[in-house]
Amino acid sequence: MLYTSASSLDSQGGIRKSSDSNFAEASLGFAYEILEEGTSTSVSIASDLVVVDKNGFDRTDYFSGYTLSMSMYHTVDPVVFSLHSGWRHSSDRSVNGNKVEIPDTFFINPSLTFLVNPQVSMAFGPDIRYRNAPAVNNRPVDVTGTDMRGVFNITYAVSADSRFFSKQLLT
Repeated sequence: MLYTSASSLDSQGGIRKSSDSNFAEASLGFAYEILEEGTSTSVSIASDLVVVDKNGFDRTDYFSGYTLSMSMYHTVDPVVFSLHSGWRHSSDRSVNGNKVEIPDTFFINPSLTFLVNPQVSMAFGPDIRYRNAPAVNNRPVDVTGTDMRGVFNITYAVSADSRFFSKQLLT
């Protein structure tokens, strides 16, 4: 991820915006289509391995987590209905002699995509995530909980195999 942007409501009801253009993470992965779309809904599975993670502890970790996921979609031209869900494991870290436990996350992302033309599509839907409480030295530092935010994507297809994504999180 090279650029992130987020907006959220603060406790006073104002809008707080943040962005970061620093390198954050590099992952390698694969996807395999189990069922092709046709008479049924398309189903695929995917996995990725976080190779480099420049986290918020001012350090870089290597091979710090992985994701297993499944996606389903069905097209009723010009609309695509999709559901993406999975589980992300993050390895514990040692920071300044403290054991930092990064919680695993279960996520589910239903979305609705509009195919504007052969090159451009727009998608939106909720991003729902459940995670256990993070901990430092086996003591929780936050609560276990569910987060939900809206996601809006614009995709531009350069060719049949190459696409640019713009993802805006609406929290």
